[in-house]
Amino acid sequence: MCPSFRATSDETHSTRGRDCGLAEMLDGEVVHDGWQSDVVNDALDLCLSCKACSSECPVGVDMATYKAEFLHQRYRRRVRPNSHYSMGMLPVFLALGRQAPTLGNRLLGVRAFQDVAKRLGGIDQRRELLRLAERSFMQWYRAHVGPPSGDPVVLWVDPFTKSFVPEIARAAVLVLERAGYRVELAAATVCCGLTWTSTGQLDIARKVMRCSLRLLDRAAGGPDRRARAELRDRVAT
Repeated sequence: MCPSFRATSDETHSTRGRDCGLAEMLDGEVVHDGWQSDVVNDALDLCLSCKACSSECPVGVDMATYKAEFLHQRYRRRVRPNSHYSMGMLPVFLALGRQAPTLGNRLLGVRAFQDVAKRLGGIDQRRELLRLAERSFMQWYRAHVGPPSGDPVVLWVDPFTKSFVPEIARAAVLVLERAGYRVELAAATVCCGLTWTSTGQLDIARKVMRCSLRLLDRAAGGPDRRARAELRDRVAT
């Protein structure tokens, strides 16, 4: 069920082990240093936030949400690891890279630049940085001539698809058009807040998602009152 537990076979890295560690932390009898517990932090460190536990666990434990809250509390008003800042800001960096992908890829091809970027970003030196797609999805979309009529549908393309695999978004546009829809794009600044959530920067994540909901609401002509209330409740929690 849990990828990290399947890789390590260590009970600490299982959903049950992490859940027990969090329970002991909150109880305070075994783990005495609360949110600053290195034991609990180490247990959660290998969690990939894939949410397999929330869908496959019989009791629906959502360890990804627990991990995000733990990191939020642990680093509240404290300096975070460099990887939190670099991974959290990744959509912003990708947006900048999409302005000049050829230049970005040339820089990434320079070993010295890669080494410095990984050191500053808290990234393992053994990890190869991904190259940007030479032709962005937006370049293709601006040149694409879609059907003049059809029911409008708003397509939200995430930053990773735009930057690395724009062919997926292109295929989505073509499929929707073949189905009789006229595709409109959500604002470029719409973001799911995933990178900020997974690094426990929940205050920023809430602001980002509230902004995205307003933009999507405007693009879709406004959802009904009940749907809007449900979206607000999800963001608030």
